[in-house]
Amino acid sequence: MVCQEGSTRLRAVIRFVVLGMLLPVFLSAQQPHEDTRHKKLRDADNYEIRMAQVSNIEEWKERRKQVRETLLLRAGLWPEPERTPLKAKV
Repeated sequence: MVCQEGSTRLRAVIRFVVLGMLLPVFLSAQQPHEDTRHKKLRDADNYEIRMAQVSNIEEWKERRKQVRETLLLRAGLWPEPERTPLKAKV
């Protein structure tokens, strides 16, 4: 009888520990996730990104140049270094 009481207590303790470990997981899973796709676009400095409206091809060509230079600048690739003459030897 003593053995059965000890194993029953051990099972109760194990259930309590497992429940204590899993309870935070279940509670955190209940919280709704906020969808960030519906928010305004922001850059790394938390400034709102405003996209200019383009209505014709000339405006798009100018906008394309501006977007390209901005991306290269933020990636640390602008201004481009001078190209040296290529003297490949195989």
